[in-house]
Amino acid sequence: MDDEINVAELAKPLLGRELTMRYAERTATPDNAQPAPGKAGDQTVAGASYSVVSHEQKLTIVGVCDLDPDSMRGQMRARLFIPLKLAQNLHVMQPSDLRDTTNLAGGAPTYTTVEVRVRSPKYVRAVEDAIKKMGFNTFSIVDATKNLRQFFAVLDLFLGIFGSLALAVASIGIVNTLVMAILERRREIGIMKAIGASDADVRGLFFAEAGAMGIFGGALGVALGWAIGRAINFGTNVYLKRQHFPPEQIWSVPWWLVIGAIGFSIVVSLLSGLYPAGRAAKLDPVQALRYE
Repeated sequence: MDDEINVAELAKPLLGRELTMRYAERTATPDNAQPAPGKAGDQTVAGASYSVVSHEQKLTIVGVCDLDPDSMRGQMRARLFIPLKLAQNLHVMQPSDLRDTTNLAGGAPTYTTVEVRVRSPKYVRAVEDAIKKMGFNTFSIVDATKNLRQFFAVLDLFLGIFGSLALAVASIGIVNTLVMAILERRREIGIMKAIGASDADVRGLFFAEAGAMGIFGGALGVALGWAIGRAINFGTNVYLKRQHFPPEQIWSVPWWLVIGAIGFSIVVSLLSGLYPAGRAAKLDPVQALRYE
């Protein structure tokens, strides 16, 4: 609301004022003709049938837009909106006129780009196909999102590969830790079995240890990821503030993701503990008590 009030207050002194728009106009001339003497800014392009003349046009400001919806936010993306009929009668020199002079022999105006708007996004693909059949190239937000989807698909693939490698390394680490624990506690396992502990009891003990490792590891990973996300979000907002952009929330950690991450780490730990727990349960108590 404050921004709207500020924009309205800033626009009041501009309404009704005149501004001078300077532009280069393309005018048709006979082949090899010379520009009329005494006209400042006139020049004839060699080998072309037109001249470039500097012109000025007085315009009256009738409104001020807060933000051009078709442009990116920023002070360097300002635009001037004029009536379509006036724009067509200006015959403004286009950059392509220097390259494509053959189409100007008849005096017909040419345009580098044409913007087409549709009522709904569902019509974009059909309109693009129709324009392509006419022999023109097209680009729309649908094409941009398609490229973005392809980029993120490749990015997800790489992240999945690295995540799988990290998961494999973590699983091997859990197995190695539990196996080392078995080797260090063989005498304890032998005493437990000697006083009546069953294989299931020993197996359950190591499963509990594996589950505890999954809980603490998952909680630590979630906390670390949340801290990194907050740091990235803070740094991004600092940069946006320096660029005079409003702050954005680019990092979010929902509760279902936290619970899912911890649950997944527990499942991985339990699966990794299958082999060590089975190995501990199969220990011979006599051999375990002899272990020094």
